[in-house]
Amino acid sequence: MQTLHKIQHLIEYEAEENMDEILTEIVTPISEFKKNPNLSVKKAKGKPFAVLTNNKPTFYVLTPEVFDDLLEKAWELKMMPELIEAGKSDEWIEVKLDDLL
Repeated sequence: MQTLHKIQHLIEYEAEENMDEILTEIVTPISEFKKNPNLSVKKAKGKPFAVLTNNKPTFYVLTPEVFDDLLEKAWELKMMPELIEAGKSDEWIEVKLDDLL
């Protein structure tokens, strides 16, 4: 639920033109990241984090699990109109559970 709240906040938030919005709670300077990237990932404890150059986000680091979740959500958003449209169809096929086993 906290993540959904953050997403809503990010959508509603309008940053000033001369400011870069940081989209994570955790940040690390590029100099620290370069010294030991694995330590930075370990310190984040699985959460996404921004790597900053001159106090501006240069890139974000995500675990494979977080990246997979993002791809899944993107796929769901892409498919939603198609699924809604398919659900409007009057064409129904009767299926018995035993036929599926």
